[in-house]
Amino acid sequence: MAQPKKILITGPVPPPAGGISIHISRLQYLLKDNFAIDFIDESSLQKPGIFNLRSYNFFLYIKKMLGADLVYVQSGSTYLRLIQLFFAKLLFKKIILTIHAYPFNKKGVAYFLDNSIFNFANKIIVVNESILTRLSLPPQKCAIKIAFLPPVMELEPALPNNISDIILSAKNDGAKIICGNASRLDFYNNEDLYGVDMCIEVSKYFKQQSVKHIFIFIVSSLDDGKTTFEKYVNQIKAEGLENSFFLLNTRLSFVRLIEEADVIVRPTNTDGDAITIREVLYLHKPILASDAVARPEGTLLFKNRNVDDFKNKLLNIISQSNTSITDKQRNDNDDKSFYINIINSVLKN
Repeated sequence: MAQPKKILITGPVPPPAGGISIHISRLQYLLKDNFAIDFIDESSLQKPGIFNLRSYNFFLYIKKMLGADLVYVQSGSTYLRLIQLFFAKLLFKKIILTIHAYPFNKKGVAYFLDNSIFNFANKIIVVNESILTRLSLPPQKCAIKIAFLPPVMELEPALPNNISDIILSAKNDGAKIICGNASRLDFYNNEDLYGVDMCIEVSKYFKQQSVKHIFIFIVSSLDDGKTTFEKYVNQIKAEGLENSFFLLNTRLSFVRLIEEADVIVRPTNTDGDAITIREVLYLHKPILASDAVARPEGTLLFKNRNVDDFKNKLLNIISQSNTSITDKQRNDNDDKSFYINIINSVLKN
């Protein structure tokens, strides 16, 4: 019996959870029966048994590259993406690249370098057409495929007791449960990328209007964001929102939180193809997101960085007695076939 081909995936492996790391985890589960999957982990948290770049073990890095039949680059950082592509090409490896996001304003030498090194890949997957139009890549190498893969619900852990208690108390009080998340607290155009500041403003307004609600906003990692997190925690206390706004740095199953929520918010001022939105639609819950980028069909929109529009749209949603929505039916087998076919075609050519 032939040994399965070895696929080496480079990128952040959860925990902490983020859009790319969740995609990688679910992709590994999808392909585990067809290929031998290994990782070069780029996340800030090192895990036992998984090679992490931060170990700085160059010998083991090269050994893993050499042992792979195909290197699948999923790096979120442009810098790491270029490094992985460079070494995979240097070692004559078959390469697939997924580009999860790409800046609107990149130009000059950096833009030329990206396109040149991206072209090292045998196949390039982009998560939306917008990214493809911003790059200059050979069309025959490219495919468009959203990053979302359905959650494997039987593998999703239960919510922590402290969060379950918050939710139960809110439901008993007749409060609406509003949830949001961020992989970490970043800024874009000198604004809070994930819109935590807007959520706090809305919660303050709801409290003034006696709207029963709680916000649960999960931040997976405090890398470079600890000061911002502490600033928001202090603001929540100063506004007297401790019992209605829960800003939590924790790791949990966000899809389990979606199941308990009345509405999910995505007030980002830029985005890729947000897995959170796809998860919410898949689980038939309402999602209110900014119109900063094109959103999937079924997403409810508000004007980007417009707090008044955000609070009015959100108030309208939670005032409705039935907040569930219906997503188009998915055939999950299509996802598996897509990735298996692309991997096999690159391995054969």
